[in-house]
Amino acid sequence: MTRWIALIAMAFANSAHADADQILDAIRKEVNELAMEVANEDVPDLLVQAIDASTSLAHSSLRRIILRDAGIKPVLGMKGIADNIAAHVLINEVMTPHEITTGFALRAYFGRDCYGWRAASAGLLSVQADQEDDISLVTLAALTIAPSRYIRDERHRTERVARILENLTKAQTIAPERLDSLRNSAIPDPNVGPGC
Repeated sequence: MTRWIALIAMAFANSAHADADQILDAIRKEVNELAMEVANEDVPDLLVQAIDASTSLAHSSLRRIILRDAGIKPVLGMKGIADNIAAHVLINEVMTPHEITTGFALRAYFGRDCYGWRAASAGLLSVQADQEDDISLVTLAALTIAPSRYIRDERHRTERVARILENLTKAQTIAPERLDSLRNSAIPDPNVGPGC
């Protein structure tokens, strides 16, 4: 059923869309590879929760990442819409919302040429991923949207982290004492590391 929805979207975009099967196969392959990465990676729950609290764009951004990694160039118009629909359908067929956000953490751009949270942790904060403290994870989540702005500007970074903490409080997914500890923690400077 899902394959038919994606094929119909591509047919609608261009009746001569001869490469529709190739595009679907490339997207499906990339989605399945990401699903395997998600299953095999240990991404901290706090990072995933903070990304969810940080932006509603993680899922749509992951679609663009999947298309990029599948080698599908972004195009305007109906073909581009069809490619995005196909990616959306195939991602949601294979992954839960939590896994989608986890996949985003594994492949997102965090700034200073750092892709993925492990690279960002080492390249921006000079901390190995398994030695991250909670406030570092929230800071990384803050960098997933407009990273160069939040890397450069401490005031904006501080405000963004505060908004994430406020959203985490509203979501009630983290214990109040842990949130209090985060609010009282110094926000790390993502300029400490050498970049990636």
